[in-house]
Amino acid sequence: RNKKYREQGEETYLYSHDFAENVSGQDYLETNLELFVPKDSGAETAISERLARWKKLRTNLQAQG
Repeated sequence: RNKKYREQGEETYLYSHDFAENVSGQDYLETNLELFVPKDSGAETAISERLARWKKLRTNLQAQG
């Protein structure tokens, strides 16, 4: 179930803003969406690196918990 807000004292919902780079590791979609595929040029190189870092953070958090 997808929740927009956390309730006080609720432990099942992980508020993304409480985690490094606002990544909690939670999945809300049954199938992952890839809406943007950056090219390897210009500013898109930095975007690609950032997306890879977030994916790694999410994977590590999911493995922990």
